[in-house]
Formats: sequence, structure tokens, C-alpha cells
Amino acid sequence: MGMRGLSSVLKSKGHNVKSIFLNTKTGNVNKRIRTQLLEICNDSDIICISLMTKDFKRSVGLTNFLKKHFKNKPVAWGGIHPTLCPEESIKYADIVCRGDGEEFLVELVDRLEKGNDITSTAGGWFRKGSKVIKNEVRSISQNLDEYPIPDYDHKDKWLVEDGDLIPMTHEHQKEEFKNKFLMLKDGKPSYCYVTQASRGCPHRCSYCSNAMFLEIFKGKGKVLRRKSVDYVIKEINQVRKMFPSINAVNFYDDTFFSTTDEEIVKFAKAYKKEVGIPFFCLASPLTLSESKIKALVSAGMGHIQLGIQSGSERINKEIYKRHVPNKLTLEKIRLLNKYKDKITPSYDFIVDNPYETSNDLLETIRFIYQVPKPYRVQLFSLVFYPHTGLYDMALKDGILDKKMSGYEKSLSKLANKGTMNFYAFAILYSPFIPKLIYKFFTFKPIFVVLNSRPFNIVFEYVSRAAVYLNSKLMISKNVVNR
Repeated sequence: MGMRGLSSVLKSKGHNVKSIFLNTKTGNVNKRIRTQLLEICNDSDIICISLMTKDFKRSVGLTNFLKKHFKNKPVAWGGIHPTLCPEESIKYADIVCRGDGEEFLVELVDRLEKGNDITSTAGGWFRKGSKVIKNEVRSISQNLDEYPIPDYDHKDKWLVEDGDLIPMTHEHQKEEFKNKFLMLKDGKPSYCYVTQASRGCPHRCSYCSNAMFLEIFKGKGKVLRRKSVDYVIKEINQVRKMFPSINAVNFYDDTFFSTTDEEIVKFAKAYKKEVGIPFFCLASPLTLSESKIKALVSAGMGHIQLGIQSGSERINKEIYKRHVPNKLTLEKIRLLNKYKDKITPSYDFIVDNPYETSNDLLETIRFIYQVPKPYRVQLFSLVFYPHTGLYDMALKDGILDKKMSGYEKSLSKLANKGTMNFYAFAILYSPFIPKLIYKFFTFKPIFVVLNSRPFNIVFEYVSRAAVYLNSKLMISKNVVNR
């Protein structure tokens, strides 16, 4: 979303843009791709890299390679990691953008084109020899409607395929929308347009970068902003004209529900009338209400992803800084369950948290026992992202050192080699375990034994078998559907 949005803004101001999509799943950038990168970037005035923390090491290698071959082309970094870690990022990049990139990039490129000094561009850090110029962050644009819709023209775009950089085609972009995880009610795969109706988040969860954004941009305008309903509808319909295969929309806002009931109802009416295809969104328990749920279900909401993170109130309150009592969360879950014929909820939990005791884990198991079916579960291994509250806490408590942190995918890879344990198994497969059996897991002596290290390998293989059988069932189902 971000790269396409920035490309669209720059093009609207008359600048030429090339976009290269180096999907993180492709792994390291091989020698052939590096050679192709040099050819593509050869006539560019500036090279920009968008990255998250997980992309840091690869971005360092790529930046060093580009700077070795292009002595006079500045390399700029932007995205969440450079915004949170500018001191580290400026060691490798010539320019670091902190915050939204639209206005910063337009001003920067305008200055470059005119031959003017770029180092005073607000929102940027600049390396000039051994000196680093640190400009103040920009005021946050409050009007998201002023930006053009993302750039889905396939011209001057490349992607990685079979270890090669190839020109993007219309068919490639069409396939980009295919989502095998979000199935429609009739069992057909969704071709999902992913967008955001808002930017920012009102919550201050200790593990998340959003809490830091509220501090970094204090006094610079509201961090949580929304596009108008008219703009969102126009954007979706324009992209659907280019790609008629799109049959669903995924609103990837941090908390889609973080607005008033009236605004949600207004959106639901317009979406139902002018778009009319299923959609999916994310939510937090504090932002849900029955009137919002009812309106969105009526408009076509078919899936909702709700962040719960832990069934332990101690962990949620003291460690994650999520002040949401279990009673309230269960109330909101039961509201969703009233519409079980229309929507499939998915509940997010964090695992591999070294602050959790056996009692905390057991509390989560007992919490899940109270959750009405049907539902799905998504597990996320805890990552200590640099400069978040939880990262600072873990450093202080000696759980992490500065060489280990958010640059590793998860603590589990270091602590138990990523093996599936009983706790993770019991959460992930809870939708399929009969209540009577699941209640058996809530007894502490039984839970402690099953969750001990000797049983890890058992649940690892049971989990693998379940995944294998599910894949076979899906293949059979697809054959039958044909």
C-alpha cells in the first residue's frame, strides 16, 4: 500500500517513478537480481527503500551494494523502522524519512530536481560526510483525501519471480489480490483489495510502534486520521474498474472501528449501496459496539479480526498496557457471536512471552474455554521491536540484549527453537476441540504436565499432521468444486 501511494503522489506532481517489489518471502537478493537492480536504477536521481524492522539486515546489505556502485545517488530510507530508529538508520542511508512520506518525498524530489539544498527538508535526517543533520518531524497531514489513489499502473514496475526481476504485468497485479486465507462464504477464494480507511491507532500497547508514534509526533497534529467515506468508496470503485476480479475488500486499518457509531453507520450505508461486496477488517474490544457491528454486517462484513493477545489480565494490563478486562472482551465476543451466520471472527493471541507464568498461560486457556464457537485463531510470536515500551522493559530486566531484539523473528527461535508446545497448540486448535475435552485442559496439574518440554515434540508433530490433512482436504474440496 505504502509504495503504491508514494508512487501515485510523486507522479501527480510530474515526477517519473520506478517501483521494485522485493517480496521478503524471496529471501536474500541474489547476484542476478543485484545486477538487474543496477540496470533499473542507473538513470534514477534518488533510490528510496521502504522497510520494517524485519527487513533491516537485508536493507543494510542492499544499501551498501547500491552505494558502492552509485557514488552520487542518495539512498533514502523510510517506513516504520527508520521512523523509530533514525540514529541507527542514518549510519547506512544518506537520508532518513520519519513519518508519512508523501509531503516529505515531494519536497525532497522537487529540491533535487531544481538543484536546491535538500538537507533542510522537514521530517528528514541527512548524512553529510561525518555530520548528521537532524530536522524536526513534520506536522501530520490531517486531510488524507488530498492524496491520489494508489498507483496500480503496471508500467515501470518490477517484481521477483523464480530468482529473477521481471517487469510487472496486469496479470501479476491481479494475482496480487488473491487471498487464500480469506475465503468467501461460498468457498471461493477472495480476490481482496487491501486498503486503509484510516491511519494511526488510539491505543498505546507496549509491544507496538503506534504507541511510540503518539510520542514522536506529539504536538504535530492528530496521529489517528480517517479518509472521508466518499473518498474510500471512490478509491475502491476506481481500483475495481481496473481489476474486475476483485470480489472482496480487506480494510487493514489498525482499528477500523475507532470512530463514532454515526460515522460507521454512514460508511455502511454508502458501502452497501455503491460497492456491495464482502469486506474484512480489524478491531479491538474497546472500539466495538453492537450498533457498529450490526451496521457493518448489513453492509457485507464477512470476517473480523479481533486482538485479544492474552487471557491473563495481569499480562494485558501490566506487560502489554492493554487495560481491557476479560469480562468486557467476552461481552464483545458474544456480540460478534450473535451474527455467527454472517461473519467469521478471528481472535489474535501472542505467544512466546517470557513474562508469562504457568498461571498466566492457564488463565488464557480458561478464557478461551468461555469463547463461543465458531471462530478462528491466529498466533503471533512476541517480537521486541526497538524503542517500544516492551523492548525497553525487556532490556532493563535482562531478558534481551541489544544484539537480540526485534531483528530476530521471535524469542521462540532462541528459547525453544520454534517448537509448537501444548499451550500454543491448545489455543490454535481450540475452535476444533470439543468443549468437554477442552475443559480437561483447564485443570492446572494436567496443563502443567502437557505443557512441559518433553511433550513439545508430540504437539509439534500433531500440528504438522493437522496442517497436512487440512491441505489435502482443501485440495479434494477444490477438485470437487471443479
